[in-house]
Amino acid sequence: MKQIFLTFFALFIALGGHAQSSQLLEADEDSTISVVAYFSKGDSLVYDYTHQKERIKDGGDTLTTVDVTTRFLVTVTDSTSEGYKMLLVPQEQVKGNTIYDESAVSFEDLLSMPLGVACRFSTDEMGSIQRIDNWMEIRDSLKANYKRIFDDVYSRHPGLDSVLSRQRMESTFLLRCSSENGVMQIYEPLTMLFNAHGAAFSMKKERLETKNELGYPAQIDIEAFYTVPKEDTDNEGDYAVVAETTTDMTGSDLMDFVGGSVGMIVNDSIAGKLNESLKSDEFTKMKVQGVNHELYLYFFNGWPKAMVSEKRVRVDGKDGLIESRVLEWVTSHWSVYEEEEDDSQKQGM
Repeated sequence: MKQIFLTFFALFIALGGHAQSSQLLEADEDSTISVVAYFSKGDSLVYDYTHQKERIKDGGDTLTTVDVTTRFLVTVTDSTSEGYKMLLVPQEQVKGNTIYDESAVSFEDLLSMPLGVACRFSTDEMGSIQRIDNWMEIRDSLKANYKRIFDDVYSRHPGLDSVLSRQRMESTFLLRCSSENGVMQIYEPLTMLFNAHGAAFSMKKERLETKNELGYPAQIDIEAFYTVPKEDTDNEGDYAVVAETTTDMTGSDLMDFVGGSVGMIVNDSIAGKLNESLKSDEFTKMKVQGVNHELYLYFFNGWPKAMVSEKRVRVDGKDGLIESRVLEWVTSHWSVYEEEEDDSQKQGM
């Protein structure tokens, strides 16, 4: 019962995304750090994106349920006064050991960026994402990928359909990728990389009072700082943004959300039993806390250097689920800076 609840609550807190730049408190210009893109055509970086999920049992044992690392390339294909045209291409994927067998891990593939499929997107002059230019092309690729995965999993587990309806599962995922916003959610690393661009963050800790997706109170503690001393000439101006979002709720607050999520996936007979259990005192009186720690590191020119997002779900004061997403740059190519270096070297010859 508790594990089912944790699973669906984890889906809920995932909707919260990253630090909400639109809700930042205003501060004096000299006490803020602005996340601005100073990109050039031909700039490219390779990143590793690691997604892990851990479930903590009542006895304290930790079980890894997801461990996937995806390497991808981001390139600036055009740079104008109005913004940037960019390309993201997932190149390869490595899966770690989990408690599930290979067929179960295939379900995680439904939530991942499709390998080899280029995502073409546009940003404004600050680097904030405006749109995915080829989202319909990606949607069609995802649909074909979903059918292949479901064919594989359900053919190897004939009894699975009696518990998890294939028709409902497939419809749920097809609905997810049927809009540009849905495709954007699938490209989670893209959101992490450029979500804060165009925002200014205070260099002293600020607390924002806001609301979560269900309208319940949440608070965000957020601040920014330079990571390289002023006297250090290498990468001077590199900076970071740190945020922590806390949401407190009870089981009764989440009853409709969890019940609706269950009904979308499992068969009616099982959904009915689960929904009955949601009415129990055990569920409604649960004290639930979602805590999201975020750290964004940037190079001086606005290119993301490394990013960490860790979400914890606590039930009655005990950790139940931990989900982490980590982005790290692997290689970089900055056209303008390399050209300037080449020119200076030529002059010294």
